[in-house]
Formats: sequence, C-alpha cells, structure tokens
Amino acid sequence: MKKRFHISCCGRSGSKYIAQALRSMGFSVLHEMGDDWPYPKEYGIKYIAQNPRMFRNFDTIVGWKWSILTPRYSESFPIQFHMVRNPISAIESATTHSDALFNQVERHLGKPNFLSSFDDEENIRLGRAVNYWISYNQRFSAGKPILRIEDFSKEGRSLEKFCEILNLPTSIGLLLEHLPKDLNTRKMANRRVGLNWRKLHETFPQQAEKILSMGIQYGYEIQTEAV
Repeated sequence: MKKRFHISCCGRSGSKYIAQALRSMGFSVLHEMGDDWPYPKEYGIKYIAQNPRMFRNFDTIVGWKWSILTPRYSESFPIQFHMVRNPISAIESATTHSDALFNQVERHLGKPNFLSSFDDEENIRLGRAVNYWISYNQRFSAGKPILRIEDFSKEGRSLEKFCEILNLPTSIGLLLEHLPKDLNTRKMANRRVGLNWRKLHETFPQQAEKILSMGIQYGYEIQTEAV
C-alpha cells in the first residue's frame, strides 16, 4: 500500500506542477483548487475533511488551503512535506493574487503591519505578498522535509529526498522529463509587481532580511552581490 502524504506550500510555489508530477508517478492526488475533485466544486474543500473515509484511497493532498482551512485533516496524513520556490519568484508571482485571496489568507495569518497609509497600490500588493510568503512558510514548514520545486525533477535533490522518505526508486524521475514547466503560469502584467533582491531590500528592508535568511535555510544559494 502506498504511503499517504500531505504537501503544504505557499501560493504560487508550484503546486499545480507538483500535483501533475505526482500523477505521472502513479499517485492519486487531490489539489486544493478542485479541478480534480470527484464531486461538485461548489461543495468546497472542507467537504473532503468532513468525509475522510470517503477519500481514504487518495494518496496525497497538495496546496496551501489544506493547512489553513482543514488543519486537523491535513495533519492526519502520516507523512508531511513542505514545498518552496525561490522567494523572489514566488513573491513576484503572488502579487497577481486577488484581494479576495489576500483577505482570506490574512484572516488566518494576520495582516502586514509594516504597511502604512502612505504606501501606493503597488507597494501594498507587494507587501501583502511578502507577508503571505513569510507568515505561511514560517508557520507550516517547521519540522517538515523541504522540497524545492526547482529541483523536484530527474536527478534533482528534492526528488531524491522525496523518494528516500517514501522508499521509491529514484529512477521514477524519468517520468518527469516531459512535463510542461508552465502548467499554471500567470502573466497578468496589470497586477504583477516586478521584483529582485535589491528592490525588496529597498522597499521592505526588515522583511527582506527575514526572507533572505529563510531562503538560505531552505537551501537556496543566494548571491550576496544581488542583494
């Protein structure tokens, strides 16, 4: 019998890609967005948590909503992973989130108290994305094996770690060679806030230091001259 596991991750960290990768390996996956739910989407994500026996044959759940909206259910999975993406890429992509999504997240994780009434609309959106990335990853990555989306690939270190924990052959990575890398790419130029380390430090210096420290902790090699 396959081991059951939960992969938590901050929004815009590659959950659509990882879900497709897992399916290509033969796992049955429930992604937070509901496109793969075997029931009407309008029932919502909590329907699964309220009927765990009905979904016992699914191997894994993936996404950010499970930890926030169905914590007891997500924690019931015997194996827990946390997935991350390069902080700058994840935060820049998160600036495309709707205000409704930010509102939902902030009800559970808190609002960005470092923003002021003098910040313009772009800085507010960037600040909310920064707050989301820091708060979610701090709360839900602790004590879990970290998978970096960038090297969850053939011969990648995160795939090796994943296979080691689940007792799988690393040759399973061959099944990922032909997966598209842009499964859920967002253009949305009208909302996206361009970002690099220099801009992050200039705009939110205290938060930038925290993000830098967390990124290094997650195994990212960040060039100091880029900061």
